[in-house]
Amino acid sequence: MGRRTLIVVFILVALGPGLMGAMAAPAAHFSDPLVGPHAREDAAHSRLSIQLSPATGIPQARLRTRTPSVVSPAGGRLSREVFGFAPYWALSNSGSWNYSLLSTVAYFGLTLNGDGSFNTTDPGWTGWNSQALVDTTNRAHRAGDRVVLVIKNFNEAAINQIVTSSAVTQAAIDNTIAAVASKNLDGVNVDFEGYSSASYPNIQSGLTNFVAQLTAQLHQRLPGAVSSVDTYSGSASWDGGFFNISTLAPAADALFVMAYDMASGNTPGHASANAPLNGWTYNDNTAVRQYLLKAPASKIILGVPYYGYKWSTVNTLPNAAATGGAVAETYSQIPGDLTCAINLTTGWDASAGSPWAAWWSPAVNDPCGGNHNSWRELYYDDARSLGLKYDLVNAADLKGTGIWALGYDGGSADLWNELQLKFVYPFKGMYTLEAYGGVHPDGGSLPLKLSAYWYGWRIAQAAALLADSSGGYVLDGFGALHAFGQAAPVAVSAYWPSWSIARDVVLTPGSTASQAQGYVLEGFGGLHAFGGAADARVTGYWNWDAARRAVMLSDGTGGYVMDLYGGLHPFAVGSSPMPPTITNAAYWRGWAIARDIALAPGSTASNVAGVTLDGWGGVHPFGAAGSVAVSAFWPRWDIARSVRFSPVSTAANPQGWVLDGFGGAHAFGGAPNVTGLAYWPGLDIARQLLTE
Repeated sequence: MGRRTLIVVFILVALGPGLMGAMAAPAAHFSDPLVGPHAREDAAHSRLSIQLSPATGIPQARLRTRTPSVVSPAGGRLSREVFGFAPYWALSNSGSWNYSLLSTVAYFGLTLNGDGSFNTTDPGWTGWNSQALVDTTNRAHRAGDRVVLVIKNFNEAAINQIVTSSAVTQAAIDNTIAAVASKNLDGVNVDFEGYSSASYPNIQSGLTNFVAQLTAQLHQRLPGAVSSVDTYSGSASWDGGFFNISTLAPAADALFVMAYDMASGNTPGHASANAPLNGWTYNDNTAVRQYLLKAPASKIILGVPYYGYKWSTVNTLPNAAATGGAVAETYSQIPGDLTCAINLTTGWDASAGSPWAAWWSPAVNDPCGGNHNSWRELYYDDARSLGLKYDLVNAADLKGTGIWALGYDGGSADLWNELQLKFVYPFKGMYTLEAYGGVHPDGGSLPLKLSAYWYGWRIAQAAALLADSSGGYVLDGFGALHAFGQAAPVAVSAYWPSWSIARDVVLTPGSTASQAQGYVLEGFGGLHAFGGAADARVTGYWNWDAARRAVMLSDGTGGYVMDLYGGLHPFAVGSSPMPPTITNAAYWRGWAIARDIALAPGSTASNVAGVTLDGWGGVHPFGAAGSVAVSAFWPRWDIARSVRFSPVSTAANPQGWVLDGFGGAHAFGGAPNVTGLAYWPGLDIARQLLTE
């Protein structure tokens, strides 16, 4: 069922100093809303007759890891939590949702009564017992997503009873966990929206206690299940509200910040952005800054709206004075207004980071059907404005983002594409090789089985990853190759027992798990073919240990060997022409500080682009590569170990990661920060970063 229009009336208040004055000097007072964002939406749909077929079975259990076929449309993995609310009125359209771009689907929801039981007469109960929810859960679970149950209540007296009566608290917890278990779900989201009131002085501490007990018992009874709590955008600005973030954060696994419906608090009596990025009293940047003072970034989910508001206004100026209440409008409904509007004006609020539009609605024969006899003004979020919020999530290293609500996009691809752009790792797999031979998954990559490991012996020199990231080979110092993952064993053509002279291994394009070919680089500069690869012709060879790393061009016709000073020496494969000499590479004569080399994706002999890495962390472009600004640099400390390009990098705009000796991966050029890294603080054993 599509979303019905919800009319919300904001109280109109004259602004003494003027609207722009309020924007320049936001009021210091913060308060809880009398009606919360999700409560407002629930009220609009609570009397609807939801036509959903009863369930004929129970959902399947979740796949605990994402398989390569479902990780994302581009084959990458989500870099952060993407939490989407699935309201009961949207379940019938859940087949169109892109579950590969979600990590959690939250069914909204079941209403808890004041005695701890569930309301079995509202449409949320109908949705709970529907085949549509079974189908939604199965789709999410097949994609590796969590599905959690939203327990909700928006009545102060009932919430107070639930959280301050020990008997009711336990009844509510028991019923909630039983409901989660009955449908093979993966956790609970608590959506209690109230406000601070002298009538209920213990409601805040009671809520914290309720969440703490629910979380502890959930973890005990259903290992792996998670809890989250929905909070207001301004809740972290003070400790006297309905939510005390300082005490609530340790009690829950995550906090979902409902960072929307801010217009009524920011500009009563005026149109303005639903979820401004900056400006006014309430905005995303302020909310994030305040939350980070009271909760770890790893627990904060910044919610974003897939809807906006429109008002009747006195004119078409930005933030025009309103003459009536605000009407909520989903993203899917907005193109209809913009298409039918008379005298349409559109704009961009630079401070709020929000698009807006204004038009005339005549008293009769309004093409949009409103017949308001007034100007109309709309503020909403689109892919551009949401992308700015996602940038904030990444910059602040938050747990992730969340969507209110799934289905509000109407199947439009642009909002999904923005999630893909901002929150999907561009690689199929990323791994860190450490000196003892361990190959450790980064960024949620799938673990790969090793065939060799030398604990306490720093003999691993390099590794190569297959193009599909299903496996690869670790090179030891004597020249042997040790398969990992799905890669089949290979025989080497050169081996130096008891002499640690092997330096690097590269695979030819087209290598597969069953048929891998490539070359082992030894310290004197020789390249030794394996797996049936054609012999390589080198231009650099030394009678001493000078060669350090090798790279291959994307067409497999040749590549470059880097020496310890940064010099680049071309090599050719078989009868292929020799690649061009590189004349603009960094070079440190007499100083053995060069550590690694990487070629930009798609580099060929006719268009070579790449970077070299020095031991302090400097990344130096060569060939046609553009300039690079690094995010980490360690002057006079030889700790940088490896550099890799992102698979989506271009020659003109290089992006990728620098690996330090402790295992930290430092993004450059706009590449995403990678979480879940192998890391050894104070132990310099990370050797090479592997990405495909």
